[in-house]
Amino acid sequence: MAAPRPPLPTRAVLRAPRWLANGNPAQHLRNAGLHNRPVPGAADSHEVQTEESYLRRRRPGLIDVEHLAGPTVPVPRLERLLDAQQTADMDYDIGADAVAEVAALQEKAQHSDRLVDGIVVWQAATLCAPAEQLPELTAGVREGLLALRTAGRPEEQVMHSVGVHLVRRSPQLIHRTKLFLLLLQHDHDPRLRDGDLVALQKALDGGEAVFAASQDLYQGVLVPGEVYLAPLLGALSPAVWAFSAHRTLGIIVYTLGQPLQGNSGNAAELLQTLPQQGASPDPARERARIPTLGTAPSSVDPISVGGSGRVGGVEQCL
Repeated sequence: MAAPRPPLPTRAVLRAPRWLANGNPAQHLRNAGLHNRPVPGAADSHEVQTEESYLRRRRPGLIDVEHLAGPTVPVPRLERLLDAQQTADMDYDIGADAVAEVAALQEKAQHSDRLVDGIVVWQAATLCAPAEQLPELTAGVREGLLALRTAGRPEEQVMHSVGVHLVRRSPQLIHRTKLFLLLLQHDHDPRLRDGDLVALQKALDGGEAVFAASQDLYQGVLVPGEVYLAPLLGALSPAVWAFSAHRTLGIIVYTLGQPLQGNSGNAAELLQTLPQQGASPDPARERARIPTLGTAPSSVDPISVGGSGRVGGVEQCL
């Protein structure tokens, strides 16, 4: 009879540099939703536990989804995108180059009868649009998808159940992700390990990317959404059932209501002559799984803390 498995650990030891968060690493840990206390006799070391594990009755809620429009929403609530932007940690300026690229994509789509060209335009426009234009833009994208008709059959609607959804990442999840990216950089940069703040400031003033693991402390916020949502979006591959646009307020997902063939159907490469077989889950069921994604970063797994019970940047970023 096999021996029972030991319970998963709920705590780990993390070494937070004292210069973190302007000299207040404990505050950064709290912002990440990590209950922490100093480890006696160990400089800069903290015993950490996720708040949802510490409080036990709190659901993780690190990733949530709002259904803004679609067959399950009697009255569209696309204005919720404005509320989400107001509570987001930051906004960003896309820049003139991105605007010009969207215009070029629109020009290409006007002379194309391929669905992919239109979807690429809608995706890019959703990514680049000013926040105040998002409700009107997303409504227009949904109407455009609903207006699609089968070639040669103008009376036959291609998509009947187009939906718009917002996948929101909590600030705690973003802080946790950035914390471990920073620890990874700290482990491999002698200046960060030595805490030479003068040298770091000179490097920053000179335009050097000191925090190369994520460009800087306030970039790379798309990582949590990409990691947990991408497998769902690709669940029906090579068919496509949704497409998304990543913004700081969250990830805007357009669901098509049915899977569409994601390739031309004819073999364009030799590998496509091999038989392909895979699971075909229900898209509605896949959408229902999104709220459960937030439970993944809420546990302390032995793989992620190593045999010593210490949190390391490499393990957390794998």
